[in-house]
Amino acid sequence: MTTTKSVASSNLINTYPNAKEYGATATGAIGASSGTDDTAAIQALLTAVKASGGTAVIPSGVYRISSAELLLDYTSATTGTIFTKQVNISGRGHGNTVLIADYNNHTALRIIGDAAGGFGSDGWYKLSDFEIMLGTASNVNGLTIQSSAYFNLSNIRVQGMANAFVLDSVVSCNIDNCHLSNNTYGIVLYSTGFSYNNAVTISNSRIISNSYCAVAGGNATSITFNSCNFEENGTHGVSVKGGVDLVFNGLQGTQGATFDSCWFENNGGGFDVNLTNEGTKNVVTVFKNCGFYRVSGTNYVTNNIRAVCTGGAGTSQTLVFMGCTFGGYNAYTANVARLMINTDANVTVYLIGCTFTGSSTADQPLVGGIGTGTLINVGAGGGGGGVSTVSVVPANGLSGTVANPTTTPAITLTTSITGVLKGNGTAISAATSGTDYSPGTSALASGIVKSTTTTGALSIAAVGSDYCAATSGSSILKGTGTGGTTAANSSDVISTLGYTPVTTTFPGWTAVSSFSNSWVNLAGGACAAGYYKDPQGVVHLRGAILSGTLGAKAFTLPAGYYSTTGHMSLPAMCSGPAAALISIDYTNGDVIPTGGNNTYITLDGITFQVA
Repeated sequence: MTTTKSVASSNLINTYPNAKEYGATATGAIGASSGTDDTAAIQALLTAVKASGGTAVIPSGVYRISSAELLLDYTSATTGTIFTKQVNISGRGHGNTVLIADYNNHTALRIIGDAAGGFGSDGWYKLSDFEIMLGTASNVNGLTIQSSAYFNLSNIRVQGMANAFVLDSVVSCNIDNCHLSNNTYGIVLYSTGFSYNNAVTISNSRIISNSYCAVAGGNATSITFNSCNFEENGTHGVSVKGGVDLVFNGLQGTQGATFDSCWFENNGGGFDVNLTNEGTKNVVTVFKNCGFYRVSGTNYVTNNIRAVCTGGAGTSQTLVFMGCTFGGYNAYTANVARLMINTDANVTVYLIGCTFTGSSTADQPLVGGIGTGTLINVGAGGGGGGVSTVSVVPANGLSGTVANPTTTPAITLTTSITGVLKGNGTAISAATSGTDYSPGTSALASGIVKSTTTTGALSIAAVGSDYCAATSGSSILKGTGTGGTTAANSSDVISTLGYTPVTTTFPGWTAVSSFSNSWVNLAGGACAAGYYKDPQGVVHLRGAILSGTLGAKAFTLPAGYYSTTGHMSLPAMCSGPAAALISIDYTNGDVIPTGGNNTYITLDGITFQVA
């Protein structure tokens, strides 16, 4: 039963109505669908406090939310209500106040501001000291905030959700001391409202063990991470999964992200941090005092940092690393294919006082692989410490001198050994004629010389049996098997070397040319629906569609642009409070919107690996 309690509109600081006074029973159970549904009681509390202002308290207990989303809607707020009737929601700490999200395909708590950017977008609210956990429902988000500014999320823990936090068009907000773990995504950033996501600060938070990404999203600018911990996110061997995955376009600011004193360890998949610039303006991202570590032999990222530009002519990124440390230890073994910093040709990387360590030098900070960027190393460290002077100690057959030993050393090596030199892996010495090498001879006729392996004797090599005759052609040659040669074609080169050349250029967006079941593009400035596949085999979607039949095909992806091993269901945003899914049929590539509503569904930020 839901009761009604009057909330005084004066002396708001001392007004603390709580959920149990409105009939909440707190009889839920963690990890189950048992107990009384407390949705109506808590919603009544939120509605009352929204009308008068103050703090809505949810006391210690386990509360089942199973019949609707908890909702605060400010779409029609005015200056009188938004500034003088601030609403806070406070529990008694995570582990004490627990909301069990048990409502399929929805979010446990949704706050909606004004998508047009009016007074309703100025939130000025604070949510703190509670936990959201999954019951037995599926495809449930923890907390969704749309078109809001100036709010604070503090001391919140979310576990087991599709998305722990969904932030859609949020500005000037703080997320502090939150714990987001064992979700599909920790934080998802969208922008379908009054602004791109900007001036978002995430501090002192632990975002770990999320199966797809810790943080992911597009149209972001000025996203700041302070003293955050990113561990065990992503899935080993899946290039589109990992730690933090951000997409920029520079239209509302060219400051991409700032990472200050953050820790990345034991993430799996393609990256600790992946940065994509889809616009034509240079975007700058700064890393300060951060650590990037691979520690496992079975779960690691292919690249600590990956940065690409897909915006066409003029697109670029600048990455600045100050006092950062990259390394591998414990069971991790370095590999030249797993770079610490990997960019395309449009990215410039500045390293200032950074240190690179590991089990070998095989994965030192190379800039390449995807392309060839520019590396500017200023005061780089090795294993720590400093050098005051340089000298040469005579050993192993070598000695030398050093010019400018305390400033810019120039080392000259010399040896007292004369004749032909040989090395044994440690030192050099004089080689012995007849043992280490065959002596020259003037007794032989002119020609190519060959050696007899058993005796070392020299003789003139014969054309056709010892080597192929010279040719004046310009083609790559292949042997005929009888001592002759002939021109090789591309299939000979590919089959011999064992690989097919891979393009690294951005292929460009392909617009959807045909829609089905009344689905059409969203007009009014939104990108038309389209797709492209990058060199790593990752398919990207964009645009927004509307008006079609939910559960029916909107359009079809061509062969090679969808997985043929199983259906995919990918989260998407729509205009209403319900969540949406984009399903991709593995038998024919049909793209099928389900869930939510068809006022519009955005495809921006959807990516998947083609199996």
